[in-house]
Amino acid sequence: MQIALVDLDTARIIKVGKLTLMGSCKRCGKCCKIINCDKLQIDSGNPERYTCTIYRERPIRCALWPQPGDPQPKDCGFLWMEMEI
Repeated sequence: MQIALVDLDTARIIKVGKLTLMGSCKRCGKCCKIINCDKLQIDSGNPERYTCTIYRERPIRCALWPQPGDPQPKDCGFLWMEMEI
């Protein structure tokens, strides 16, 4: 059994075993495109960024993304690193 550490402010898993989640979201929308989400829209202030239209009510799978082993875009702002804390 592995224990996960969750950041309660963001509802994001930040540590699983020896893996620690580093980085932050770049709002590129690529993770949403991987799962063909239709709730993604281009940000009105910056056409290179995206916004989730259901962010406050998004499914738990989206809120917890990425988890170790999830497919991540090559230039994703998140990175799982092995480290001891």
